[in-house]
Amino acid sequence: VRKFDGKCSEKYIQNFCDTKKYELIKILDFNERKDTYTLLAKISNTYDNIFIKLFGPNASSKVELSFKSEIKFYKNNSSLQCICKLIHYEKNFFVIEFFQGDTLPKIIDSHFFIKNNNDLSDIFSQINLIFENFYNFNQNFFPISENEKKFVADSFIDRLGNLITSGPKGTKKSNFESFILRQFYKKNYKDLEKNLNKILNSWIQKNYKIISSYGHNDLHCNNFLTNNDFSNSKIVDFENLRYPGIWISDLLYFYGTFFALMSSKSHLQNKIQDQACQHICSFEPRLDSNEIRKIVNLFCISAESNSRFRLHNKGIKIGKILEFQSIVKNLV
Repeated sequence: VRKFDGKCSEKYIQNFCDTKKYELIKILDFNERKDTYTLLAKISNTYDNIFIKLFGPNASSKVELSFKSEIKFYKNNSSLQCICKLIHYEKNFFVIEFFQGDTLPKIIDSHFFIKNNNDLSDIFSQINLIFENFYNFNQNFFPISENEKKFVADSFIDRLGNLITSGPKGTKKSNFESFILRQFYKKNYKDLEKNLNKILNSWIQKNYKIISSYGHNDLHCNNFLTNNDFSNSKIVDFENLRYPGIWISDLLYFYGTFFALMSSKSHLQNKIQDQACQHICSFEPRLDSNEIRKIVNLFCISAESNSRFRLHNKGIKIGKILEFQSIVKNLV
């Protein structure tokens, strides 16, 4: 639960719940800049828990459009088992079903750090199942064209920049670490852009299917909910959804954050990298596995360079930052 410091905001939420006959249980998240809230609540006079996503009176038109897009996605994809069901919506909020689980980082902390489990097979199976359902790989994949090269390159660079210079909501930010990471990213930006474009030129020539009908565009581990035995999972938070999307960018971003969570457990990180390569190549078998491994490694080290993506093993890791620089230069 994030610290909630709202003077009129708290009153606004309570008035909202009273008017709509919801019983507020907990404020799960709030974004003061966007004036948005995620609530855990209950429908009055029932035992039914629900999730509510709401924007306040100070939200921008951009936030309102994002809500419309997210509601549209829920409505149009109600058959997907990997997303929560839409229960109700109005202009400034929507309600989805309650999921009995938690974010992947919290489940990982319990299983692989507190309990010291080393078996990743169940979670790998669940990830494969959920992503297969979400993207519908058999129908919604399209080749990248020359006209779309910049679109794909920008997605890769945006996700890598986010891994290095940003971090999940609620994580602590060190100004000194942020400064160091930004400087290294800027220093390597031109080489990164040049080498990614070389790879994309090759993919265009080989007619690889890289474009998907939609993309999540923020698919980090905090947006992957699962239960304690990894038998049921959901993808959440579609405010950054893109039409079309780049499926491979989503998978690289997800596995990069997964890898970073396991920092200090190198034997499990190796398995995550192997799984990422196999998963990506299983949906586009023509991809060069050695090339994909380099790209997977790039995303993984980018995420692990940033302490905000690590569960433990905190602090600045100069070795990881230098490794990122080396991977960029040797990407092709």
